[in-house]
Amino acid sequence: MVVDCSFGLGYLPIIWGGFTLIALATSYSVAVLQGHVYPVLPSISDTGTRIPESNVFSLLMNISIILALANYFVRFFQCQHQARNCGDNREHLFRYNTFSFIFALTSIMGALIVANVQSRKEFYLLEIHDSGAITMFTFATFYFWIQTYISYKICLYGIYSAFLCHLRLMLTFTLTLCAGLYFASSAVSFHMYNSGNHSHNNVALWGPEDPGYTLHVIGNASEWLSFFVVIVYALTYFDEFQQVMLIIDCQEKSPTIISYDGIGEYASLKMSSMDSINDDNNN
Repeated sequence: MVVDCSFGLGYLPIIWGGFTLIALATSYSVAVLQGHVYPVLPSISDTGTRIPESNVFSLLMNISIILALANYFVRFFQCQHQARNCGDNREHLFRYNTFSFIFALTSIMGALIVANVQSRKEFYLLEIHDSGAITMFTFATFYFWIQTYISYKICLYGIYSAFLCHLRLMLTFTLTLCAGLYFASSAVSFHMYNSGNHSHNNVALWGPEDPGYTLHVIGNASEWLSFFVVIVYALTYFDEFQQVMLIIDCQEKSPTIISYDGIGEYASLKMSSMDSINDDNNN
């Protein structure tokens, strides 16, 4: 099968993935150069906690969230378009696609909290930040499970290969495993850190000499890997996004037109209504 590589919607997940990696690398680099984090696998949140990296982190991640939202919107409408060719499963896929879009928006809300509420102990900011991270990863995982299910259903109609479905299943399973490991390791390691003896009270400088460090690194590695898995999953949309286009159209409001489906049908309905009006005027 020939893949269309001309510039189109397929490049949207590539732009989002590349920008997100640059955003994470930039905030990490600034935090390390400022000496605000321990350089070996820090938590992503810790790389955006203190000034100046917190400003960089919030700005770049907010842009990344806007791009992610654009990807979610395109995927929703593109999946709705594919479902029209799925016979008896059409309404079933419409419903599941809507559920997944709601989960995606909920994940976006969690991401906004993570990007804009720093992981600090003052004024319950840490608890708010952590609740945003849990919301983001949990609902993103739900979203990708539903999208994988939809992929298998659409695959039955020969729209794309089973290999793509298997790849998405593997990525979703990996994301689930990493997210679960991240939650569990972080909870246990923080308990060990708070109940043990350590030379400082700055979690961002958590080092090998501090209690719970090994689990802390495992949790952080799972967090970073989760982000990479999400990016790779989004890249699998390239070919499907290349096959569609979105049209934002402004139409004239007319009481003579009850409904329409697309510009072509609207134009024909409008011409028919205008002909009827002209005929009435002539009579």
